[in-house]
Amino acid sequence: MSIGLGIDTGGTYTDAVLYRFENKKILASAKYPTTPQDLSQGICGAIAQLPAALFSDITRVALSTTLATNACVEDKGCRCALLLMGYDESLYTRLSQEYGLSDTGSVYFLPGRHGLRGQVEEAPDWEHFEAIVSQLPEEIETIGICEYGGIHNPAFEQEAMARTARLTQRPIAAAHELSRQINSLKRAATTCLNARLIPLIRRLLQAVRDSLTRSGIHAPLMIVRGDGSLMTEAFAQEHPIETLLSGPAASVIGGMALTGVQDCVILDMGGTTTDIALVEGGRTLVAENGVQVGSWRTGTYAIAIGTIGLGGDSLITRDQEELRIGPRRAVPLARLAYDHPRVLDKLRSMLAEERVFTFCRGEFFIALRSQSPDLSSEEQAVLAALQAGPLSVEELAEAVGKRPYFLRTETLESLGYIIRSGLTPTDLMHIAGEFTPWCTEAAQIGLRLIADVMDRRPESLHQELRERICRRLYALIVDFLMERQLPREGRVPAELMELGWAGAPAPIMCRFACPYPLVSIGAPTHIFLGETARHLDTQALHPQYAEVANAVGAITGQILAEEQVWIKPRFEVGGVEGYSCHSSQSFAEFELLEDAMDWARQQASAIAAEKATAMGAQNVQVELRTNEKQFTRRGSGGHMLETLVWAVATDRLG
Repeated sequence: MSIGLGIDTGGTYTDAVLYRFENKKILASAKYPTTPQDLSQGICGAIAQLPAALFSDITRVALSTTLATNACVEDKGCRCALLLMGYDESLYTRLSQEYGLSDTGSVYFLPGRHGLRGQVEEAPDWEHFEAIVSQLPEEIETIGICEYGGIHNPAFEQEAMARTARLTQRPIAAAHELSRQINSLKRAATTCLNARLIPLIRRLLQAVRDSLTRSGIHAPLMIVRGDGSLMTEAFAQEHPIETLLSGPAASVIGGMALTGVQDCVILDMGGTTTDIALVEGGRTLVAENGVQVGSWRTGTYAIAIGTIGLGGDSLITRDQEELRIGPRRAVPLARLAYDHPRVLDKLRSMLAEERVFTFCRGEFFIALRSQSPDLSSEEQAVLAALQAGPLSVEELAEAVGKRPYFLRTETLESLGYIIRSGLTPTDLMHIAGEFTPWCTEAAQIGLRLIADVMDRRPESLHQELRERICRRLYALIVDFLMERQLPREGRVPAELMELGWAGAPAPIMCRFACPYPLVSIGAPTHIFLGETARHLDTQALHPQYAEVANAVGAITGQILAEEQVWIKPRFEVGGVEGYSCHSSQSFAEFELLEDAMDWARQQASAIAAEKATAMGAQNVQVELRTNEKQFTRRGSGGHMLETLVWAVATDRLG
């Protein structure tokens, strides 16, 4: 019997499933709170709930992770030296911030450039190049190499990698191994980000490996890429940027595996965000222009995902007379009171007071990290006050000698030193009796405290909040699908969205309908999705094991590798004089189109198969596709502008 172990490290929970490959059956599943300070604790906690008697039959482990995505959002990563060959420094300086390349302190501009046909336009100065590499500061942990025309001919990047490897032991990232985007700044951003993430992903994979060893599991480890396919642990260590959107991609693959539906809209509500993806004909849409996460615009391909800042842990609060849901994340009051019983006593005392307040009193703060010398004296005082346990806004303000209105915690929250607790959608589910693992009374009091501030009845406020959540999901679905159907038309006007939701008789009516079912992934999604589906004239599906769909997607994924080879005619005065061929690994020129096509097919197939093998494939199958673009002039035949030979190598594991 061959069994796979799927693991997903989410922001709130770490999920695990045992999956039998022969009959595609889930044997066991588990959830355990994620421990951001040490992910191995959450992984071990989830694995410990699975039947250990089956561990000896585990032949593969697959992991989906949010580490790279979160690092991009928070702009974290190691110190990297970016070596740019043939780039215009003034152009880079002017536009780099648009691509996330804001720190120019470790960027070096060097000669060496290829032209559009792959020809040498400027030869490198290799002596100068080696001098730069030899003199890099000690704090530089990794090196990224990118040549302006490397998309047309990777020879300079390959030579630069070889020379750099002889001079230093630092990890190296090169653009031709990471992206086929023609945009030079996207290629630079992709290279830089990949280099910055290498130490982070290596530490994560080591923590995962240690967790598996402690659990007595010694199977090979695979990682979910951003397009939902799998790669080996070794490949991920060198290409961590491939894990961007790994978690959302795993949820989509899991949703497909659990439902078997070939056409659907999949929604995954986590703790912080809700993600949406479209599946048509059993295939997911891919973001063709590359992934954008945080400030980084990359050339890495991943599944096309829409995201809003709405999750089970989104903070519900009153802000400047307005009721807001998210995007700030908070610990649900029900969870906090369950873990810290004194919080419930404090909430009860707040409710007993008859004074009128103009701020939401039912919010608390929890320390996540210890003190740091880089913080201000007031911030140090806040952290010191929270070391003994959670405090309400009023208690914390009193401890640091401030009035609640003047308590400034934004910096500490954004840096991850503290986290807020308050009313969340998870608390609303406790109040309705739909999800009640923790303290329902704390959730009820939190709702009453906000209702009192707004002079509302708790019952009507609860109903309004639930409808707002459903409307947010509705707007996400309409916007996401409309953008793909009419990408040039922009967003759907809010007024039309309101008309579509209301559906009430009027002189003119608007109605949005979706022909595909909505598949809910994640524990809370289905609770809100039924009403949303009704307004879109479709149905909501909530498959068994939906709460661990990410882990299911991780272990049911397949290895997939692609290679694109372009053939471009060389036009001279007398017409076409030959053909230039560009792959990610090499460049060649031919006089005859037939020879160019033969070379392109061979290169595409070989490189795609080589990539798939590096990712762990054992039985590689390669599919070739050809796409020709022509220019047609009136009164004459078509002329080839370029031909793309595209190889896709796959190997479904199990």
